[in-house]
Amino acid sequence: LGDRYEISASMRGDGYDSDFSRFGLSTTPETKVDGRVFPQVGLNWHYPWVDQIGNVNALIEPIAAAFAAPLGGNPATIPNEDAQSFEFDDTDLFVGNRFPGYDRVDGGQRVDYGVHAGVFNPSAGSTQILVGESYRLQSNSQFPVGTGLDHRRSDVVGRVTVAPTGLFNLFYRARLDSQDLAMRRQEVGKYGGTANLSGSLSYIATSTIPGLPTVLPASQISLGVNFALTDKWSGQVTQAQNLNQGATSLNSALRLTYRDDCLAVTGTLQRSAITVGDVKPGVSFVLTFVFRDLGDVSVTP
Repeated sequence: LGDRYEISASMRGDGYDSDFSRFGLSTTPETKVDGRVFPQVGLNWHYPWVDQIGNVNALIEPIAAAFAAPLGGNPATIPNEDAQSFEFDDTDLFVGNRFPGYDRVDGGQRVDYGVHAGVFNPSAGSTQILVGESYRLQSNSQFPVGTGLDHRRSDVVGRVTVAPTGLFNLFYRARLDSQDLAMRRQEVGKYGGTANLSGSLSYIATSTIPGLPTVLPASQISLGVNFALTDKWSGQVTQAQNLNQGATSLNSALRLTYRDDCLAVTGTLQRSAITVGDVKPGVSFVLTFVFRDLGDVSVTP
């Protein structure tokens, strides 16, 4: 019939040896050891319908996905360092584990569904749209309030992308409350350029969250520039600026990368004003060696 199925199965194991006094979870030195095994199966279904009208190709594609895993898997003895900053959007809609990082797993059973549509023209480029939401079968949620996934029926997420040429794209993302379709988060930006020089610019705004009066509306702007110095040397400059509370800088970074057929070396100088767990604001330098056939090693002086 022209539809496509993707079946996935994974098994993950994690082990933790944590000093809880570092995270402010204990006033005395307290070390806890814990681990978990997390299996998950998934099914993605796509059914693209394509038609041609003159020089324009039109696409309508229903998409659905189902994921099943054991409930739980996030005990209090496993501290959460790398999965605290989470925002549900269109990039998380049809993936198995929607948590960033490794400290939290996305257990339980759920169904995701949405529609992808677009028009494509050789001279005028393309315009695409994606709208969808998720429905969780169990009542309890592993996601914090305000993330868009704290109810059984998730918030509605969507994306519009306009690409008049292959070198320039505009995009708009939004998350609407599942109860009253109130705007909770929106992002607008652009990116483009050539292989030697490209850049991106985005603006993000969030609204108040019902039930969390301490969380205020926020907005920030992010800028990134990628450049190639030679065929083996490249670099990147990024800046994230908070537009609230005095317009303070959130994160600034400069990366230089050397890459050949066997080895890649990246040096990252970063200044951060973000506090997460035991990570404090400050300046850091990370040197990463990537051996193409062996893996990667990071060194923080």
